[in-house]
Amino acid sequence: MARRRWRNGVYQPTALIAAVVLLLFTFVSVSYFFFLPESARTAEQVAMLDELAANRALWNSRKPAAFRYVVDASPRDLVSSDGLPISDAFDLLENAIDEADSVQVEYDAMFHFPSRFTIDWSSDTSGDENEYEIRDFQVTREE
Repeated sequence: MARRRWRNGVYQPTALIAAVVLLLFTFVSVSYFFFLPESARTAEQVAMLDELAANRALWNSRKPAAFRYVVDASPRDLVSSDGLPISDAFDLLENAIDEADSVQVEYDAMFHFPSRFTIDWSSDTSGDENEYEIRDFQVTREE
């Protein structure tokens, strides 16, 4: 005996299951589309991180055995009495590129450390900008 699609105006169980599966698949697909995480990094962030990595590698290959420098920071309480180690400046910039709304950085032409950089953590908030300058870099002993 052949099965009829309709029985007294009601779907057969197989057709009902197929419809439920189709609706579930559609719901999951649409949900996935709308709740996809944003791209982890923008093209600008990727370029800045690549530039940072290249300058960090150059700094590590060229840094002298002993050196001194002065760090200016704004607000002033950003830098402890020990100053800002150059390796920490690279780490700070890496974090800022991922987290801050705006990062501007200049690198030293000879040693490639970040010589001046500004971080604006939130463009919507006033007074959260941090400025750093590493200046008066002097080699005190060559290897």
